Amino acid sequence: MQTAPQLPYIEFCAGISAFHIASQSVKNLDFQCIGTSEIDSFCNTYLEQQGLNIFGGLQYVACPASEHPYAKICEAEDVVPCELNDGVGSLTYEDLMEGVVEWPKAIFAGWPCQSLSPANTLEGRGINGGKSDLYHDLMDKIEDLSAELVVLENSEKLTSGGLEIVVRDLTSLGYKVEWDIIAASAFGYPYYRHRCFVVAYNEESPLFSSSTKVLDIVAQKFAVKRPGEKFPFINNHSEQLLDKICTLEPKGNYRRHRVAALGNSINVDIAYSILQTIADLYTGKQFADVVDCRKTPFLLEELESHSKSGFKKFPSRGYASKSELYCGERDFNLNPLLNQHKELGMMASLIRNDHKNNFTTTSRLSRPGGLGGLTGFFMSELGLNEGALNPSYCELYMGFPEGKTKVSSKLIRNKLLPN
Repeated sequence: MQTAPQLPYIEFCAGISAFHIASQSVKNLDFQCIGTSEIDSFCNTYLEQQGLNIFGGLQYVACPASEHPYAKICEAEDVVPCELNDGVGSLTYEDLMEGVVEWPKAIFAGWPCQSLSPANTLEGRGINGGKSDLYHDLMDKIEDLSAELVVLENSEKLTSGGLEIVVRDLTSLGYKVEWDIIAASAFGYPYYRHRCFVVAYNEESPLFSSSTKVLDIVAQKFAVKRPGEKFPFINNHSEQLLDKICTLEPKGNYRRHRVAALGNSINVDIAYSILQTIADLYTGKQFADVVDCRKTPFLLEELESHSKSGFKKFPSRGYASKSELYCGERDFNLNPLLNQHKELGMMASLIRNDHKNNFTTTSRLSRPGGLGGLTGFFMSELGLNEGALNPSYCELYMGFPEGKTKVSSKLIRNKLLPN
């Protein structure tokens, strides 16, 4: 039996890595994770439990050995980094140059989005905001590593919070760039959770010469389900599923950590659709019936600027090559309006802040829009007034296998790298 070709990758700001979970189901291409960069103790513990190498803070991944905090200590004490720091290893530039570790062909990343998130009503500085400016460090790593493929994700507000900079930076490095807003509802889930996805590839990638765009295939071949088709609406929940919503033991077993990590994650089905499309194109599959949906040229100077961030308001879907910019009409299935499926009784998205609140936190009921999170939704719809969100339910809600985020060991504490 012929083995699938490999595509080694590094994931920055990995969280609990929906991309890694999704990659395990991809056919025809073997996505091999070299390692992950993440500073959250729970996420690092989870990632190590999944058998992944963890490298700690972004700034120390693929840096010169002389600049790594481990260097002098490891040399003096004759130990390897993972023995020194609770399982947190290192990946230096020398490791890559000398072939100790395979050079990454792909980079995945979803950098912090608090300054871009709709839940942040006080700040509008986009990628220059204090909670989202890690982007600039991430772009330094993309430039240093020159991976042939880059997949990024962030809040839908990125389109007016600095997407113009992301596209400019990537095209200046020789990448062709696609972007689109994708909602989980198009994959059969009963909530929206719009996210901005960026797929970029340079001339080393087979995608560079492909006439078909990755995100057009995702939209036309994968994002074709009705809301509630994959995960049921609340009024269609079985008794078994209803019983999973609430746990009466809100403390312990890392419940809060698990809910927070899942609230930060992307939906696994969306990650899978992107990776499987990439795998298909890398292995020569043709998509003659897929329509190019981003062919209308536009000029940067014609775009309005956002009043708070100062960045240009980019179209929600587009494509860039060198200095040429193209957009396409909004796909209202892939990127629906917030009231588009109102008659279906859409549920709330799981958000990170759901980890802070139990079903006794009545303030969630007064939060506008979806800012009360899934906790507020269930309090309102089901009248729950005790216990808290069950991580098992949240896993299924986000497309993860049930029980996947359980952690059985003490949390990894990164002693040397800044958190």
